[in-house]
Amino acid sequence: MADLEKKTKILVIRYRFLGDTILTVPFLKKLREAYPSAHIAVLIGPQSGNLLLNCPYIDELINFDTTRFHKYDSGQGKSKSFWEYVWQLRKENFDIAYVLKRSLSSAFLVWLAGISQRIGFDTEFRGFFLTKKIKFDSNQYEVLNFLAHLDSPLNTAPPISDRLFWPTVEEKQKANTLIEKYLSSSKKRILIHAPAAHPLKMWTIDGWAELISKLKNLGYEIVFSGANADQAYYEEIENKANLKADLNLCLLENTLRENIAVYEKCDLAICVDSGPMHLAAAVGVPLIALFGPSDPKRWHPWAEKYRIITSSSNLACRPCLMKPTCEKRECLTEIKAEQILDSIEELIDN
Repeated sequence: MADLEKKTKILVIRYRFLGDTILTVPFLKKLREAYPSAHIAVLIGPQSGNLLLNCPYIDELINFDTTRFHKYDSGQGKSKSFWEYVWQLRKENFDIAYVLKRSLSSAFLVWLAGISQRIGFDTEFRGFFLTKKIKFDSNQYEVLNFLAHLDSPLNTAPPISDRLFWPTVEEKQKANTLIEKYLSSSKKRILIHAPAAHPLKMWTIDGWAELISKLKNLGYEIVFSGANADQAYYEEIENKANLKADLNLCLLENTLRENIAVYEKCDLAICVDSGPMHLAAAVGVPLIALFGPSDPKRWHPWAEKYRIITSSSNLACRPCLMKPTCEKRECLTEIKAEQILDSIEELIDN
């Protein structure tokens, strides 16, 4: 794909959700290679957009904030209407739109905005609004689905070792201060992210309590990850295990970016399938990911060193794609702490 004029303006739409945003970065890198002199803007949710600050592949972030239903990705103040964004984008005079979100409304938005080239997934009966329709493969890794929007050879994946998050000097200093205050310089640090936006993705209180008890006995230090609202869940785990985390980020008034800078200082992360799982991968932390109802083939972390943990049972219903037919969630509840411990030794030793 040859680069067009310097004034070419490109819009990328993939608003909402932290993990989805991280998995978009490899596409943004290849898009910049395809159009090195273009102006590239990303229409994205306020919280997700914070992850792309300092990203070298883009020129502009446009906050998309039309609803307060998405508690993990809503802004402050009064939200805008859909039609306000239609008029804003029309004024911007974009030449090309890559609609990586699969909703009907996102394709309708760029059509109403008068963008001449509109490239996106042919889903939800929205092909009428697109000038180039891309087949969506629900069995394919999400990063590869995004890259399919680009012409060969630029639709191949960039190196996994490429950075996906760019902390500031101040954020790094804040992380160093917390590490020096709460943690030792001689012990291995394990990041735990136990909560999830969807309860079907969460492991058991008993499982987490057993795991962190064994980790502490083995000499590891524990860092809990999450928002202030997740503290009650971690208290249940701590009460069951009868111990406290060495550093609990839920108790601090950190920004999301400051927390990610702390992730980078850890030796290993253990996460349920969630946005923070992808954030830990983004800063290169070796990772153990607990998957249950969702499909790890499609949503696994973009990482060099990771292990997927599922129950050892051969469950025909897995993955159910968040539409369970069971009552006990055996895909997660049957995961044993020993499975995780085996992978910890392997990843840290390497």
